[in-house]
Amino acid sequence: MELYRYDNPSGHTSVRLKVFIVVRETEKSLWIVPKPQPPYSEHEPKRIGRDGLRPFASKTKEAALVEFVRRRGRQIFLLKSKLETAELVQDKAKHMLENIGEIQNGEETS
Repeated sequence: MELYRYDNPSGHTSVRLKVFIVVRETEKSLWIVPKPQPPYSEHEPKRIGRDGLRPFASKTKEAALVEFVRRRGRQIFLLKSKLETAELVQDKAKHMLENIGEIQNGEETS
């Protein structure tokens, strides 16, 4: 059986399809390895849950693409939140710098 997962390499804007082969099955999990592609290399099998809410790999390419879009949406949400926090902290620091300047100017005239 083959499973599919879309991802994008770090720092790239391309979307690529990874294909995995199931090498072992248990009642609750699957053991997968990447489908061999040149250059050939040995991979340790990865254990994934059989029926998780957030599957690592999907049975169809369409389901894999839907899951990829979901993961990128979550990533966008988290990064926007971090950006908003960073901007807020930066504004607070700028305000503190302005206050330091006012205090120093006030002390110099005294």
